[in-house]
Formats: sequence, structure tokens, C-alpha cells
Amino acid sequence: MVLLRILLQLGDQLQSHPRMSVMLRTATVILGLVLPGALAAENLSICFREDASPFSSQIEGGEFTGYSVDLCKMISDIMGISEPEIVPVTVETRFGALDNRKCAMLCEATTVNMDRRDKYEFSLITFVTDTALLFPRRLMSGIPLDAPPLNVGYLIETTAHKSIAAGGILSDQQMKVETAPFKSHESAVEALLSGGIDGYIADRDILNAMLTDHPDLVESHVISVRGLTYEPYAIAFHKDNHSLRREVDKALAGLFRDGRAKELVAKHIPSRQNDNLIDALFRIQSIPE
Repeated sequence: MVLLRILLQLGDQLQSHPRMSVMLRTATVILGLVLPGALAAENLSICFREDASPFSSQIEGGEFTGYSVDLCKMISDIMGISEPEIVPVTVETRFGALDNRKCAMLCEATTVNMDRRDKYEFSLITFVTDTALLFPRRLMSGIPLDAPPLNVGYLIETTAHKSIAAGGILSDQQMKVETAPFKSHESAVEALLSGGIDGYIADRDILNAMLTDHPDLVESHVISVRGLTYEPYAIAFHKDNHSLRREVDKALAGLFRDGRAKELVAKHIPSRQNDNLIDALFRIQSIPE
């Protein structure tokens, strides 16, 4: 960091020099070559979502925990940044935080799709899941022909809403569905427990975490075996932040190669620790140095 201070002092001195514009540009190039990413590293900020367990959630005391949280902290350490700035976000504010450069990396349960790729940079795929439906156990025995519409909740600003079809979400049998938007998974859980909604559609591993955290739901609801969509997760960046995305991809490939990413899956999502799809994902992306 001594070299960084010297170069910054040189920049200050150049401002009063008659050939300042040319010399200052030269100093900037030198700084970028000698210390790639140094200035960005000092200001690195990571957005973590508050309510996306088991990937990213805020716990008592304000700390964040989850698979995506630990993964991004490991990446930060690999990049030589031990204490990045942490920025809490919600499902509504997460992409706005990237747009307004409040954070450089968005680490949570972010699905990458072609529409989002037009607007943001994305890392290598960090996890894969599918959307599923949490629905009343009473419907497992069959759906009466005169059954009222199933009131299904979904989280706003997510890909889950697009997964809800007009019918066939429980079986091949057509069934009327009504939808209800929610701003958080916790508010949806409250509605499920109170009978305000019949079911809830979300990524499967998030639904599993809901059942773990709310045992009462286990008695009344079950997760559909049938998956509705493919949901690949990745770390998101501002569209112009190509260099940071490349550094993150290098770190991710190393975490896939040495098995540390898989250890995080076992820690936070034990039901997927021996999953063939996750194993294949990590092997395929173990890009050599």
C-alpha cells in the first residue's frame, strides 16, 4: 500500500503541472498496471439479501449467514479483501443497489436468465435449483372437480411468479389458480399459517428452509415433487464491472476445484451435499488456472 500512497500523491502534484492532463493519464495507467483493482478493492461492497435462507439471511445481531454469504466472503478473502463493506438489501432493492452502485456484488439467491444478462454481469453459476409449490397435504389424495381456486403466494420481483401456470401445477389435472404477491418470505409464511393463502411457490431449497424453520407448516403442507422451472444462481454485478466479474470467476473456479464450495453446500444445504447435479456443476466449472 506504500506504492499506492506514492502514486496518489504523484497525482495530486500533477494537478498543478502545466502538462497535467497527459501526465495524470500516464500515472493512472501506471497505477492500473502495477496495482490492478487496488482502488476498487479498498471500496469493495457486497449486497446480501435479508430473507433468502439458506443462501443469504440476516440473523440476530445483524450478522449475515448462508451459502451465498460464505461463498462471497471466501471470494473476498481470495482477492485479498478481508473486510468488505456489507450492504443489506431486500428482494425489491437488490438490483437497484447495483444500478446505483451501492454495492459491487450481489450475493444471494439470484437467478440468472437471459433478460437479466442484458442488464447485468453475472459470474459462473454458483448453485442450481428449481421452483416448486408448497401446498396443503389434503390435496395429495386428489383434487375435487368442484374445488375452489388454489390461492398461491409468490415473492415479488422474482422469477417464481413466471412459474405459476393456469393449471397443472399439482398434477396433469387442470386447476384454477389465484395468485397473491408478497414482499418477503416471512410474510408469506404468516399467511400460510393463518390460512390467508393455500400455497406458496418459490425455489425448492428456500421452501425446504421454510419447513425447517417453521415446524407447524410440516404438519399442514408438503412440497411438490414436480419441479416447475430451472433456476441457476450466480453473483450479479453492474453491467460495466467486467474486471471484477473476471476476478470473481477466477476465485470461484478455484473454490470449485479444491472442494471448498461443496463444503459450504454441506454446511448450509445438507440435503444437496450428495447431489449429482451440484457435483456435475462444480466439476464442469472447475476451470484450470
